[in-house]
Amino acid sequence: MKVLYNANVLVPPLSGVGIYTQRLGEAMSQLSGVDSVQYFLNERCGDLDELLALSEIEHKREPVVGQPPSIPWHKKILHALLLRYSLREIKHIVCHYIPVLDRAWTVSRNWIEDLRRRRRVGSYVYHETNFVLEAHKGPKVVTVHDLSVIRYPQFHPEKRVKFMNEWMDKSIQRADQIITVSEYIKREVIEHFGLEDSKVTAIAHAADENYHPRKLEECSVVLKNYGLEYRGFLLVVGSMEPRKNLSLLMDAYTDLPSDLKQRYPIVHVGPPGWNNSEIVGKTAKLEELGWFRSLGYIDQAELPVIFSAAAGLAFPSIYEGFGLPPLEAMASGIPVLATNASSIPEVVGNCGILVDPNSRKELTSGLEKLLGGGSEISEMIEAGLRRSSSYSWHRAAQETLDVYARAQNGY
Repeated sequence: MKVLYNANVLVPPLSGVGIYTQRLGEAMSQLSGVDSVQYFLNERCGDLDELLALSEIEHKREPVVGQPPSIPWHKKILHALLLRYSLREIKHIVCHYIPVLDRAWTVSRNWIEDLRRRRRVGSYVYHETNFVLEAHKGPKVVTVHDLSVIRYPQFHPEKRVKFMNEWMDKSIQRADQIITVSEYIKREVIEHFGLEDSKVTAIAHAADENYHPRKLEECSVVLKNYGLEYRGFLLVVGSMEPRKNLSLLMDAYTDLPSDLKQRYPIVHVGPPGWNNSEIVGKTAKLEELGWFRSLGYIDQAELPVIFSAAAGLAFPSIYEGFGLPPLEAMASGIPVLATNASSIPEVVGNCGILVDPNSRKELTSGLEKLLGGGSEISEMIEAGLRRSSSYSWHRAAQETLDVYARAQNGY
């Protein structure tokens, strides 16, 4: 089996989709049934390290989900010529009739070689891990992480909703097989697009092996860099967008007893998001009181340490395709407060505190229980460690490879 991935999501800083693509690609390359794993970035195709090195100079990544980049006019002309003439004939045409382009021939030749290399991967199974499935001559697989732009369009910028509604339909139609990251999203995709069950497969994510319990001495260097105390903060991970429900979380946190807020300030990790003026206003007030800090994006090597050093994770999201942070928290040996919405119970099971995402009272009660400790929380932590160990990227890769085989057989 030969596999092709889109490397656009692997340009740092990595989003959740980027981490999914990275871990899946790494695990896929270790499977015995896989002969080659290749990547493409815009018109280039090849090894991942080479593409990412080139992207530092040339590539500008869209923050979340962007429109496929347009091809410049001169490349379109060369593409058309390549369909009819040999490389030597094209050089003669360009240099003879358009002398001013002679100096650009070396650049154009490199682009043509990249295009030819990409054509050679036509027999590969192309797996688009980020919704928008591009044209490909061979078998095609797409991962649909969630339907939030369809279910909750009010939570997204208008342009993104318009773009994704158009391209989601095209991707579904183009795909030979579809992967979702939870059974919940599988049911939504089948129902919304009217698909046969055999075309859609749910394959769960996994926590990276760097997420595991750590003692104080193992966390001290990273904690000192950020001015944090071991087991002395409540961790919140994710972008500050409406779907993450951070506004209501801030309200619920405000209702906690003063001693808990003093002992466990909120530490947020993630990008600023969008449509977040209400959230920013509330976090600013908490920050003035010393009850909130945002670290923004942090190094991927440091994030597992921050997880294992936290007193617990609060994940109040209204809608998720999977919910990786709760799984990472369970693997890190810390308790989880999450919601009983969408796919989240599928991930957390009975190993965390699940509350109504629309109830401020339940969120406050859940936070108080999470931070209060006790034997029940200890039991949840142990159960979470056992549950998280049942997920692995090796298993995810093997199940994904089975999907590739079905796509190849049905192509």
